[in-house]
Amino acid sequence: MKLRSITAALVVLFALGAVVATGAVLGTAGSPTENLFNGEPDVEFGATNGTNGNYVVSDDDGELRIDLTDPGVNAEAYTTVDRVFYLHNQDTQDVLVWVTHDGGERVSMASDEGGRPIEGEENAVTLAPGERVVVNVGLDSRGIEEGDRLLTSVTIHTGYELEEEVGD
Repeated sequence: MKLRSITAALVVLFALGAVVATGAVLGTAGSPTENLFNGEPDVEFGATNGTNGNYVVSDDDGELRIDLTDPGVNAEAYTTVDRVFYLHNQDTQDVLVWVTHDGGERVSMASDEGGRPIEGEENAVTLAPGERVVVNVGLDSRGIEEGDRLLTSVTIHTGYELEEEVGD
């Protein structure tokens, strides 16, 4: 079996710059938690200190993106890139974080601790003040052509957890 590397167009994971400018994280529009508090949750996005954190790069505008063009990912394979980036709660209260993306079932994002998916609000992770979640990225290149793009954008969502009201 011959392994080959998928080209740059395929392995440019996502341009977070369209979503996350200068490392700031956008809140979730239309979320039931929106507008309950002044401001948005204070969550930092950044590269991990490990080898795979080197795939997180900043462009001239200070926007962050993940770039796997060098070395690329194997064709016809499922590739997991562990400990790529983190989300760190710098707020004074618990914050919910999750991601959405346009990669469909070919892309997965999960917590490094336990491999729990963090995609979609139903899989939101609750971070206490000062807590962080480290994210692994999975890519399935099976059945696609060299040069096809797996993913172009990821949105990082944040919100405050609603407290249940106690009856009268």
